[in-house]
Amino acid sequence: MQIRWGKYQQEPQWRDLTRDEEIPVALREWMLTPESLTQKVQSRCGGRFHLEIVRHGWVRPQLNERRLLLMPDAARALCREVVLCCDRIPLIFARTIIPHSTLRGAGHRLSQLGRKPLGELLFRDHSVLRSGLQVACVASGNAMLKGIRLKSGKKDHSVWGRRSVFFFAGQPLLVSEMFLPAISCL
Repeated sequence: MQIRWGKYQQEPQWRDLTRDEEIPVALREWMLTPESLTQKVQSRCGGRFHLEIVRHGWVRPQLNERRLLLMPDAARALCREVVLCCDRIPLIFARTIIPHSTLRGAGHRLSQLGRKPLGELLFRDHSVLRSGLQVACVASGNAMLKGIRLKSGKKDHSVWGRRSVFFFAGQPLLVSEMFLPAISCL
């Protein structure tokens, strides 16, 4: 029997964070912070912070995302992809998957953020719960990072990321954050 992996072969291989030694020293402060990454970037950038919207629309989430959110295979979700920048240099790529059921009631606000960072909403509401972190090391050519300007002297390099499930008004949404090469200079 031959197994065909298809596009799922391109999905990041996420794993639970068991030891912080596996994370590069230059990224530990960023990857392990329990606070809002948006606030951390804003405080380091001063008034030079901005958020670029890469995508905002309905998608069929990746298989690993659907499984983590306990979504049926055919389900679609709202996908919001943004880049946090300082001086127009991309620092963090964030991908948020919001199941349709999460957008009901209080969750409706999640679909209307515009250029407002999601972290402002999640970290201001003390009733929001968060799962443990998962981490991944992703090749720069991975489909998840398509269209992101990576500024690095290396031709091929890896990008580390983290993800966790947040529970907003009791409903799940998945936030994945990829630390782009320029983050180590901030």
